[in-house]
Amino acid sequence: MMRFPYHLIVIIQCNIRVLGGLVSAHLLASDSSKKLFQGAYKNQLLALAEDLGKRFLPAFDTPTGLPYAWINLKVLHRAFKV
Repeated sequence: MMRFPYHLIVIIQCNIRVLGGLVSAHLLASDSSKKLFQGAYKNQLLALAEDLGKRFLPAFDTPTGLPYAWINLKVLHRAFKV
């Protein structure tokens, strides 16, 4: 599980930078032609990305369909079990 020093975050920035970075790093680490980790990588980054993505889901559950600009990961994660 990921821990953040601040629980209130800007959803679009974290979606692009953190979630996108985790998925990109997973793709790079799991690319067998690169052989970066020599078999030590076991999808840990993908698991973190999935955890973070599930925490983001309530931000998109709005009346308009547009995501909230700010979300509190600590409160949303407890309130919405995905």
